[in-house]
Amino acid sequence: MYKLIDKKFISEINSQVTIYSHDKTKARIMTIENDDPNKVFSIAFRTPPINDCGLTHILEHSVLCGSKKYPLKDPFVELLKGSLNTFLNAFTFPDKTMYPCASLNDKDFQNLMSVYLDAVFHPNIYTNPYIFKQEGWHYELDDINNDITINGVVYNEMKGAFSEPMGIMARYVMHSLFKDNAYGFESGGDPKEIPNLSYDDFKNFHSKYYSPSNSYIMLYGNCNMEEKLKFIEDEYLNEFEYNDFDTNILKSKIDSFNEETHYYNVNELSDNQDYLSYNIAFDNNLDNKKIIALGIVFELLFSKPGAPIKEELIHAGIADDIDVTFETGLKQPFFSVVAINSSIEKKDEFVKIIEDGLNNAKLEYEDIQALLNFKEFKTREAAFDGPKGLGYMIRALETWLYSDKDAMLNLELLDYFKELKETDISYYNELIKNEIINNNHKSYVTLLPSMTYNKDNDDILKEKLRKYKSQLTNDELLDLINETKALKEYQMTPDTKEVINTLPTLKIDDLSSEPIKLNLEKINHEYETYYSDYFTNGIAYINWLFDISDFDIETLQYAKFLEYIYDLVNTKNHNYSELDKLEKLYTGGLSTLVRPIDKLDGNIKIYFDLKFSAMRMYFDDALELVKDTIYNSIFDSSRIKELLKEVKSNLEQAIASSGHIFAAIHAASYSSKNYYLKDQISMMGYIDFINDLIDRFDKDKDIIINNLYSVAKKIFNKNRFLSDITCDKELLDDVIKLSDKFYDSLEDNKYEFNQSFNIKNLNEMIITPYDVNYMARYSNLGMRSNGYTEVLKKVVSLEYLWQQVRVLGGAYGAMIRFGELGSLLVASYRDPNTVKTLDIFDKIPEFIRSINPSDDEMLKYKIGAMGALDDTFHVSTLGTKAFNNYICGITYDDMKKKREEIISTTLDDLKKYADIIEESFNEKFITGLVSQSSKKDCEKIFKNTRNLITK
Repeated sequence: MYKLIDKKFISEINSQVTIYSHDKTKARIMTIENDDPNKVFSIAFRTPPINDCGLTHILEHSVLCGSKKYPLKDPFVELLKGSLNTFLNAFTFPDKTMYPCASLNDKDFQNLMSVYLDAVFHPNIYTNPYIFKQEGWHYELDDINNDITINGVVYNEMKGAFSEPMGIMARYVMHSLFKDNAYGFESGGDPKEIPNLSYDDFKNFHSKYYSPSNSYIMLYGNCNMEEKLKFIEDEYLNEFEYNDFDTNILKSKIDSFNEETHYYNVNELSDNQDYLSYNIAFDNNLDNKKIIALGIVFELLFSKPGAPIKEELIHAGIADDIDVTFETGLKQPFFSVVAINSSIEKKDEFVKIIEDGLNNAKLEYEDIQALLNFKEFKTREAAFDGPKGLGYMIRALETWLYSDKDAMLNLELLDYFKELKETDISYYNELIKNEIINNNHKSYVTLLPSMTYNKDNDDILKEKLRKYKSQLTNDELLDLINETKALKEYQMTPDTKEVINTLPTLKIDDLSSEPIKLNLEKINHEYETYYSDYFTNGIAYINWLFDISDFDIETLQYAKFLEYIYDLVNTKNHNYSELDKLEKLYTGGLSTLVRPIDKLDGNIKIYFDLKFSAMRMYFDDALELVKDTIYNSIFDSSRIKELLKEVKSNLEQAIASSGHIFAAIHAASYSSKNYYLKDQISMMGYIDFINDLIDRFDKDKDIIINNLYSVAKKIFNKNRFLSDITCDKELLDDVIKLSDKFYDSLEDNKYEFNQSFNIKNLNEMIITPYDVNYMARYSNLGMRSNGYTEVLKKVVSLEYLWQQVRVLGGAYGAMIRFGELGSLLVASYRDPNTVKTLDIFDKIPEFIRSINPSDDEMLKYKIGAMGALDDTFHVSTLGTKAFNNYICGITYDDMKKKREEIISTTLDDLKKYADIIEESFNEKFITGLVSQSSKKDCEKIFKNTRNLITK
């Protein structure tokens, strides 16, 4: 039975929200009932880490590796194969672990709930130590004469996370602020400490913390809540007793300025490679008015375009870029400002500028109102990255986790915006004084570069392992060899049919060949106009596009840089701080984007997008803002130089987090014109372009500035213009009139370009300062992707790459993509291996020839492939997807045919790709983003080697 704690209809999320407590176990339950067909389930546990060994992170991985009712080695992978899920994942936070899933199909949703609940409450970790070894860490020894090594999925994931300076800084910021509570520990796991985690401590933590009494269960969407709650109680909660123990996170009692210095790895030393941070912690996150207001203060002073303290730091030469974080999702929020590419000698000036800026802060009422309007707009829009229900769940947990009475606090935010709009500016000034200036809970962290940091750590580890080996007897070494062999045998041994059949599945009848219909209408007009009719609650989503497909490479690269700098430079009428204020007053966001779209005829369309959203009352104001931005921007050389450095910093961070994408696109650029263009305008080629502009800026700044003005003129022309609109029907006429006004303001000039492409097979090894690798291979199959390749992708990804690259190889992940134009991309992510992984890629045809799935297995692949097609989108992106499909040449019939092919796929349909892929592999297009320690292993297989240029 459940006890009703609270019940309320919350209009701003259009949902009936109910809070229960389970009578027997005191498990907390929240239901969010509405008409959203994308149903979401989540169970979370409060799991404050107790050390730096990554215990909570390894558990997050491990509980999904088989359970009592579903004893498969990896039911998570089986669900990826055979579920129609719209979301399936798990998250480790600094204080909680969350297991969310979502589906549009009610039967599928029930299956996902069952698997997740059994996983968290009855995992096989107690009887199967191989799970801990595989997902966490283990010693490896294949031969008595070899060195002992350490491997494990989380171990390698965190080696990657601890390779990138901003990731390292984020870890030590929390450590410096919260030395006396759980937030001071690394929940993901410090690679140096992960091998200190014992199997017994791992099991004991689960037995204590993964109790229903410590759980937060959430259900969202259009489903039978009574039925779901009964299932959860009858099948799981009732078998447990109440477990009375305290998992609360103690408040930090630090009341002083703490200083720390740490290091990160670089390939080469140069000036200004230091990172400096100034950090402030706060008491709690339960006062929403205060938290929102503090966010306003920090954005106005530190992060918005033209923010005075950020401006002063940049103009004083403190850093190339300033990164700002205000983390409000923890019991104790914290603020951090990081100077990127600075010098430790500038530390005192860095701190002085920040503290003087705070002491002399003068907030403007209009700036506050504009930012409040914008945040209110975004709150109403609820455009989360993922299912809407998941966004609400994460938001609710940010307060519910610490206070049962505040479970709904973050689901009702609009009243706070209203209150703050009516609050006198003195309130904000008092916050600056009392919560920031007079707050002694602060820290200062310095991150310094070292060319030997990774090597030194590797040497320490090797020596530690050498000593460990030297202490083992011959029999103990043989035991370790046998343990290594046994783990690999376990990993390579497939589950029996009986075990696999324990997992609930759908039937072929549950699959529909009917795709979601996307609304798109081409309107006869003076210029191309496309309209998607969706209910948008009075918001118009407007894309004004310019076809720049004919631009040469350099012009495209300048256009890409323009994408970043528009609204970050002054115009003739406003400085960029004022532009930001106007943007937040009149729009839900104004952005520019260089967007490439592959066409099915083999060509590529590249558009320069002007994207914004606005309510009807602000249409004219938004138009004037757009026109001022693109016609009157002033490309001042000092500002452009600052922005070039910002772009460089952003790209370096992107490589560290998404190196597999950079590697894959770069490998494809050796052969494909379309991928070559993408590489040049967003990936490795674009990095080279930005680095070149920075290197020669002082000498050629006039040329660079003139090129920016010239390229802008070449973009914004009537002959390039088209309009893509998503809005309510009643707004359409007014939006078209708005577009007409903009079109009339455009010039009607034509420009000719001489496109040439220097495409050649580089087979390039790019040496990075990171401690992991990203390996990629490309080939062209010479045929369109289809329903069969969608099924094959599931088979290769989850039966082969997952097993060989992740499970056996220890990489964090691997991907395979079949492109619409016949491209095949394969890549690994945070990988300890290099040549071994490329060999695995080479054997994909051999694997395909070997497959012989049963009818049940084939059905799973089909279900998983179909589920991958059924993404759910926020209304703001539905029109964009419809437009992209139209330009690409993908019709409703094409989408239906692909689904029909998925349903009808046979083993022969899959096996025919073995020869096709093998033939495409005759020429090798490979890229490796490789660590220094892995360089020697790769020298024989790459034609070219160069360093990743980082400052």
